[in-house]
Amino acid sequence: EDRTKMREVVQKFVSILWADHVLGEIQAQDYTLVPGLRFINEKIEQVAQEVGISCIVNNNFHYIKESDAYAWEAALAIKDNMKMYDLGRRKPTGKYHIMIADEIEAILVKNGYSIERAHELMYTNTRVATMVDTHIELWITLFPEFEPSDDIKELYEKVKDTLVE
Repeated sequence: EDRTKMREVVQKFVSILWADHVLGEIQAQDYTLVPGLRFINEKIEQVAQEVGISCIVNNNFHYIKESDAYAWEAALAIKDNMKMYDLGRRKPTGKYHIMIADEIEAILVKNGYSIERAHELMYTNTRVATMVDTHIELWITLFPEFEPSDDIKELYEKVKDTLVE
């Protein structure tokens, strides 16, 4: 069964990292817009419960504001070398903007999660965020040194004057 392999993989991670450091990820998308997600989220919830790990909730975002959806579709069409009027172009369903907590909660409740479970998932996100301690020094270069091969240097020398107008 699907869950058997998932459970094996998750248990392996738990044995290495401990249950507090392994999380299931529930996607916050309206199941009427992204119907296949119901199956995935349910399997993740089941395995998490069986193995004894917590879940977080996430909405993968590809643009900032909900009104930017059309621009993202245009970018996908360009990436796929298609036109917006092409019938075969990708037309993502769902909402992939940065959502506020109320939007995520509303989606979870619409999908059948209890309000308590929705809050529990969002609380886990907060708990994980408080465990992260990020310190980034300013005014230093964070990119690694990269030495290109001689053929790349040669190619660059040939075309460098045409790269910027």
